[in-house]
Amino acid sequence: MLKRLVIFALLVSGLSISGQTTGSKGSPCPKNAPCNVVIDHSESYILRLISPENLPNIGLFLAGVIGIIVATRTLNAIKEQAKIANRALITQFRPKVIVRSIGLTRNATYTEGSNGQKFFHVDSWTIELRFENIGESGAHVQDGLVEIGWSRCWPDSYEPIQSKPIESFSLESSEDRTLQFNIPEKGSDISTRLGIVESAVLERNAPQVTFFHCAGSIRYLDDVGTKRKTGFGRNWDIKTQRFVASDDPEVEYQD
Repeated sequence: MLKRLVIFALLVSGLSISGQTTGSKGSPCPKNAPCNVVIDHSESYILRLISPENLPNIGLFLAGVIGIIVATRTLNAIKEQAKIANRALITQFRPKVIVRSIGLTRNATYTEGSNGQKFFHVDSWTIELRFENIGESGAHVQDGLVEIGWSRCWPDSYEPIQSKPIESFSLESSEDRTLQFNIPEKGSDISTRLGIVESAVLERNAPQVTFFHCAGSIRYLDDVGTKRKTGFGRNWDIKTQRFVASDDPEVEYQD
């Protein structure tokens, strides 16, 4: 933009000077006589350009160029200051995405026997993750991953069932979003294994050592592009029938 304005100023100044100097000198040849004189115009153009009568135009041109440069630099400085102020504001009133809750739902088909007794067959399970932005500005989730499996605390081991990607979405301040993931019963045997754990804990009063486990993380940006991350790890507690957050800060955290 600055380059275009300078070129425009040069054209205007050149036209003004050309208009004032055209025809100021006569022909070097006598009237009605053949002329074979070759005129060197380059020197005459330079002399006319710096002649006293053109000094006001030159001064106006220089003043215009300097004004354009100063105005452009001032505008750039204002823009930069606005960016700095906006970044400081977003940093102070940053977004903060947390996993508010994780739910587990059994999807079953019920049938009735000949004696009126009802039976049910578990087809699948649904995991519901509810993300919430408890910060004061917008959060833009880029991606993430949810891992579902079985965790044992004695002996310490982990058996994966399924991994699910999290696609991008945005959350304004105080906004929440629920994501659902379906896990087929076939191949995961969640019903059978949860039944075994429930029998051991509730009927024999044994400590729970095997947990249905849900963990993962998401990456998100604030409105000025600062990268942030939220991690979570929850175990299904048989007694309370809900997912309980891990007390490990490397598993459950919000950057």
